[in-house]
Amino acid sequence: MQVRKLEAYNARLNGIELVRLAKKKSSRIKRLQEEYNRAKARSDKDFFGEAAPSSSLRDAPSGTDCRRPAKAGKKPES
Repeated sequence: MQVRKLEAYNARLNGIELVRLAKKKSSRIKRLQEEYNRAKARSDKDFFGEAAPSSSLRDAPSGTDCRRPAKAGKKPES
């Protein structure tokens, strides 16, 4: 039953209706992108502004040398 209704609706669509649906979908996508960008910007400020300086991981040694001997042309120490 729903398939027939959907097929009948699609057959009735004209150019004006298609343009309206395309604009509606486009504006919805733009709105979602703007919301995402606003949330991302707010999240970045929170993370870099407050969480990073008080992070306990910032003072912890990583245990790895920043230069890799094999990449620098030296043999790895064993």
